[in-house]
Amino acid sequence: MQVAVHADAERRQFFGVICSIIAAGLFGVAVGMIMPLLPLRMESWGVEPFWIGLNAAASSVAIFIIAVRMQPLLARFYLPNVLYVGVALFCVSLIGMAYWENLIAWFFFRFVLGIGVALLWIGEEIWISKASPEHLRGRLIALYAALFAGSAAVGPLVLQLTGLEGTMPFWAVVGLTLLSIVPIALAHNAAPSFQGEGRIAMRTVVKAAVFLLLAGAMAGVADGAAWSMLSLYGLLVGMDEGVAVLLPSVHLIGALVLQAPVGWIADRMDKSAVLAVMAGLSSLTALVMWLAGPGTPVFWLALFCAGGFMMGLYSVALSILGQRFKSGGLAAANAAFIMCFEIGIMTGGPATGAAMQTIGAPGLLLVMGGGCFLVVLAWPFRQRLGG
Repeated sequence: MQVAVHADAERRQFFGVICSIIAAGLFGVAVGMIMPLLPLRMESWGVEPFWIGLNAAASSVAIFIIAVRMQPLLARFYLPNVLYVGVALFCVSLIGMAYWENLIAWFFFRFVLGIGVALLWIGEEIWISKASPEHLRGRLIALYAALFAGSAAVGPLVLQLTGLEGTMPFWAVVGLTLLSIVPIALAHNAAPSFQGEGRIAMRTVVKAAVFLLLAGAMAGVADGAAWSMLSLYGLLVGMDEGVAVLLPSVHLIGALVLQAPVGWIADRMDKSAVLAVMAGLSSLTALVMWLAGPGTPVFWLALFCAGGFMMGLYSVALSILGQRFKSGGLAAANAAFIMCFEIGIMTGGPATGAAMQTIGAPGLLLVMGGGCFLVVLAWPFRQRLGG
């Protein structure tokens, strides 16, 4: 009898994980749409790259603030209810952007957008990490990372149908985000509960995993530079708008396709070594893109590989973190990891904008590759840095 009850509980938890992954995939399409949409709309107003990057950092500030408060939030409110609030804030901010094209107003809307993103992103990731069966944890995290990357890659393609002008693309993003509520609602009663779970101070997590958090931060620098500025980079090097908007898609398709081999290799080798290889290859692909020149076959191949290696840097670090804190404190560790990732994005966006304004379009590649190379430099000291 007890075995049957336990098996039923495991099936319910697994169903909840799958529903959370599906919700993350639907939300990923929405995120993939706003990545090129928002900077290109601001560029059409004549906004300089630095201010475009700084505006993107407003979301990162919000995500950082929510990450700090996520553990007590989940201790007080049931996880699906937190996700519903995230959907509402995300949608309201986008509707505001659709009808009020003003840079100052967009700083406020991007901040609210960031709160919604944080509640959805951190909440769904914690759900998946917490409820995944131990023997399937690595594969489910890889599935989540691949599905999110793949769905985000679809986002710019959807923009080809909606166009960049008017309110239509914003309403399309809102519709997709609202659709992500369906799998969350279906698994409402299958979500993990965090009430009564002991709290672990952030400083404890940081001391135990400095190297992994550094990897998360540098992945944020690289990904933040790519996600927020690739489309603008394409315009600055002379690509047509229709081609420039596809650059984030190629980057994210690479993340989707290469997650399976990256995960396979990580399961069979020392994960920290794989982490260093991902960082090194990410730096190398940025250099190759610079040397090959925009629009060449080598450029497109390097962009594709960069997406896979940079996502691999994130997913392998997250997998190591899950192993390290599987016996307790996973919510705090996951929140700390995302905080560091967002610190990277928060600094990467403005740094990329400033670099592009100073040295031109190659500034993007300099920031992308430089952040990952710092992980390579820190790898020999990983034992002292909790890695």
